[in-house]
Amino acid sequence: RYLYVVGSHSCSGKGKYKPSSYLVARFKAHDSNHIVGNGLPVMERSWRIADMLLASDVRMAYGRKKEIGTNIEGIAISGGRLYVGLRSPNINGDAFIVSAPVKDLFAAGSQGLKNELVSTINVRLGANTGMRDLAALKDGRLLILSGPTVSQLDIGFKIWLLGKPAMGAQLRLLT
Repeated sequence: RYLYVVGSHSCSGKGKYKPSSYLVARFKAHDSNHIVGNGLPVMERSWRIADMLLASDVRMAYGRKKEIGTNIEGIAISGGRLYVGLRSPNINGDAFIVSAPVKDLFAAGSQGLKNELVSTINVRLGANTGMRDLAALKDGRLLILSGPTVSQLDIGFKIWLLGKPAMGAQLRLLT
């Protein structure tokens, strides 16, 4: 019922903070084919993905420059949770998916997201490899497009299938 748009949640390559990079928004669909009906689209926004990243297992990378800091490249919604795939950091060959309940990310008010709602999934993709996109399948599994964390020419793009995150999340290379 919604179209989601998320900023990278990283500083620039030179380490500059840009407030617009730290926002997630969603637009309520008018129907299955249109965002806008007879008027303006219904839009909600939240800054709570910053809370989500700060409560995750990669919190130490939050706010650091783009190549080593948290850098969102993919987003998917499944089972009432919002999942973000991180292009960076990559720690010892692991890339990361961080998630929290959608209802809590977009809750009314200004209260921060509670740490216990956040989940981090380590995904072994290899050195210098991160998420480039995520897609949720109807059965709860996630497709991952992986690629270089920066622009390493020796890192190729691959498609992976990640089992249901709540069920142990087995990873399988598809390409």
